[in-house]
Amino acid sequence: MASTDDRGTPDPQVEPRSTGPRRYSAEYKARILAEYETLDRQGKGALLRREGLYSSLITTWREQRDRGAKTALAAPAGRPKADPRDTRRSNCQFLWITAGSLKWPAAIDRGPRSLRW
Repeated sequence: MASTDDRGTPDPQVEPRSTGPRRYSAEYKARILAEYETLDRQGKGALLRREGLYSSLITTWREQRDRGAKTALAAPAGRPKADPRDTRRSNCQFLWITAGSLKWPAAIDRGPRSLRW
């Protein structure tokens, strides 16, 4: 906690304690990386000092960005394939609904194991 003088005003020389590790948003990281990569060596150092960052954070953020880009590019385009268990589930529900109006389905005769949902 910052120290105070006799009148209760805080001492400007004493920094308040940290409340925990800093958290950076994705937008902030992207903005800093974009700016960092356009600067020369002296400009990079000035940016790190101005923002209060370490060069190891820049390295970590680059790895995170590259990993995210690779996974996004590796993902197949379009909708994900339907889970085959979902079609079985809807078929069983259909059998239960229509069991009264049609003949008794063979799947029901096999017992509850084939009717799990």
